[in-house]
Amino acid sequence: MLKFLKREIVTLKISDNKIEIVSDKKEVTSIRREFISLGEDLDKIKKFFIRKDINILLEDDTFIKKVFLDKEEVSEINIKKYIEQEILENLSEEKDFYFSCYFFDKDENCEIFIGEDIFISTLIEYIIKNNLSILKICVSNEKYILKDYEKLLKNSKKSNFSKIVIGFILLLLFIFIFNFFYKKNLEKRLEFLKNEYYSKEKILDSKKKELEDIREKITILEKEKTEKNISYKKFIDEIFWIINILPRTCEIKNLYWEKGSVILEGKSQNIEEIFKFATKLEKDKRIENINFDSILEKDKNYEFVIEMRVENGGA
Repeated sequence: MLKFLKREIVTLKISDNKIEIVSDKKEVTSIRREFISLGEDLDKIKKFFIRKDINILLEDDTFIKKVFLDKEEVSEINIKKYIEQEILENLSEEKDFYFSCYFFDKDENCEIFIGEDIFISTLIEYIIKNNLSILKICVSNEKYILKDYEKLLKNSKKSNFSKIVIGFILLLLFIFIFNFFYKKNLEKRLEFLKNEYYSKEKILDSKKKELEDIREKITILEKEKTEKNISYKKFIDEIFWIINILPRTCEIKNLYWEKGSVILEGKSQNIEEIFKFATKLEKDKRIENINFDSILEKDKNYEFVIEMRVENGGA
């Protein structure tokens, strides 16, 4: 299998007083068991084993009782009856309160484990409810594998696989429908772009008219400049420079010369663009001094007045 398809394998160690998550022989995290609910304890560290392949290890202290029978004792008794009549019968609670499992080692000796039924039932229910991928459930430090619930867990995996297949089919169906409607709406989108183009063209015409108005104002300023003995070329350069760096979102309402300063009145819907424009002016060496006289919000626009004293400007 390709490496990128391989799922990480972790070991979930459950003991009487704590739960550990181990990945590649390295502990990832652990918590103390609070004995409220195994499910609640597992939820606290769920993020460490969700969407991973899991080996569950039940430590010996999770069981109430552990009994060892050698080969000779095993040959003389029926294990299931022995558990029912000799072990469970002598415990304090009813038999239904417990679950049991037993295993044979290579020497045919038998080890019997008795635990609370609520513990194993909660664990299996949690695995199925959260669609966990369980490789195996081990007992006694991985010495034995608990196979009683293998069929149930395999069915759960099949269910998970079916969900993945259904999800994949739904994804393909979604892509098909998306492409269908995308093609369907392509002409509408093109029509919208055409209308937007014509709208921008109208705005451009409006800006041309605004430019003509600015030229008229420049002509008036030229006359005023002559009266105040201001350098013609320097004045024109400064005015066109200011207009050139003015953001497109800003509109000039008035532009005039007064007492050696250029006064700019304008408006914009974007206050950030106004501040960026003022910052550019402040950094330019050609401006001796700049004053942000006012900025007011009016009819969804920000109206502003900036006064600039140009280097070596006339009085």
